[in-house]
Amino acid sequence: MPQSLANLYIHLIFSTKERVPCLSASVRPDLYAYMATVLANLNSPAVLINSVADHVHLLFNMGRTVTLALVVEDVKKSSSKWIKTQDAALTGGIRGVLGQQIECAQGGELHPRSGGASSGKDVSGRVPGVSGEAQGAV
Repeated sequence: MPQSLANLYIHLIFSTKERVPCLSASVRPDLYAYMATVLANLNSPAVLINSVADHVHLLFNMGRTVTLALVVEDVKKSSSKWIKTQDAALTGGIRGVLGQQIECAQGGELHPRSGGASSGKDVSGRVPGVSGEAQGAV
């Protein structure tokens, strides 16, 4: 009997909206369990899920009967909806009213449209220790 076999591992990385660092350490284990359930429902079992405050890494075995686009859409959409039910500060969206400071789930002070947390980090896109000429070549 002929059969179709596939064993594809996908490493999916996606960030929070505007890379706002709002994935607190306290909510991450439940978020991982929720994402693993979403993947299992799509016949694409999770192998490993991990994250930092502003992005998530998923390693999963791609199911034969679903498209990658469908898996990415379902995981991102459902996890976004779920996380907003877990933290009241996120239900109104990450962006505050223009000029208003908002608090993130992690407790970092954010400024709308400023590119993220006010951590004092260089947000110019420059790589430290690399000359200006080399920067342009990248």
